[in-house]
Amino acid sequence: MEFCRGGRCGLFGEGGLMTFDVNEVKPAYSTPDLLVVIFLGVIGGVLGSLYNFLIYSTYSMINEKGPIYKLLLVLTITLLTSWCSFGLPWISQCIPCPASAGDQCPTVGRSGHFKSFQCPPNHYNDLASLFCTTNNDAIRNLFVSGTDKEFQLSNLLIFFVAIYFLGIITYGIAVPSGLFIPVILAGASYGRLAGRLLSSITVLDVGLFGLLGAASLLGGTMRMTVSLCVILLELTDDLFMLPLVTLVLLISKTVADNFNSGVYDQIVKLKGLPYLEAHAEPYMRQLMASDVVSGPLVTFSGFEKVENIMLALKVTGHNGFPVIDEPPFTDAPELCGLVLRSHLLVLLKNKRFL
Repeated sequence: MEFCRGGRCGLFGEGGLMTFDVNEVKPAYSTPDLLVVIFLGVIGGVLGSLYNFLIYSTYSMINEKGPIYKLLLVLTITLLTSWCSFGLPWISQCIPCPASAGDQCPTVGRSGHFKSFQCPPNHYNDLASLFCTTNNDAIRNLFVSGTDKEFQLSNLLIFFVAIYFLGIITYGIAVPSGLFIPVILAGASYGRLAGRLLSSITVLDVGLFGLLGAASLLGGTMRMTVSLCVILLELTDDLFMLPLVTLVLLISKTVADNFNSGVYDQIVKLKGLPYLEAHAEPYMRQLMASDVVSGPLVTFSGFEKVENIMLALKVTGHNGFPVIDEPPFTDAPELCGLVLRSHLLVLLKNKRFL
């Protein structure tokens, strides 16, 4: 950590576990602030459910195409991403460096808060500070506190729209692209934008709004609460945000669950992988075993003939057979276990007859 703190680790940052350190700002909030946070969670849940729906639609469409189509799609998305990263900053106006920045504005190199891009001395391009930098630095720029006027509202909206839809079309194509960081970027820009718009009725810092926006979009997209809360607090080293992050995660997940399931659950279903839901549907509470069993039930007794086992394996296609003890070994029929087809085949192969 000490080695990297001197800038000798390049674009990997200053090292350490606090990747998106937002400084130790102790938020003091009141009832109006909590109402704003609740509103942020509701909008994050709606945006997250829409994100999942668009990803599911795009992913299913991509997987129906051939390899040539997928290759052309990768090339197209590569060109589109490059155009967004290096073309969109040209439409942004140059902003004078804040007096508090000192010699750090504009930033020299690929890392930092203030990108010069095409601007004259002592000016920076706020859109380039988000596009033309690493994802870690872009998130840190959106999370940092005390920078209310660093990013223009129009540029925050442009960045949010670009990252939101780029994340949708890149997830599932034949490139090693993830989903966690793009969702954090989109959520942080959305949260910071909401913080600027609602600054007249709340005292929370826009950097904290960036963190809450990222939490709301993550909750609405991935539907994980405890793990996301722990991850965000560990990455930002801002334990004082625990109540607000927990609140916005719970609200965004609850709102999004009314529209569809989480993005990973949808992809699992789209691929046809076996998946057991965490909770049964309400109608399943009235079902009995006889309602879901298919065909005549084939059972084995505790002491069974080999010919009966061979016949059952030939005429059935399922993999589990109940083992039932009947009189005279027991007073009444009793289920004593379940034997699998694979286990039976191993026993027969090794001539370990039951």
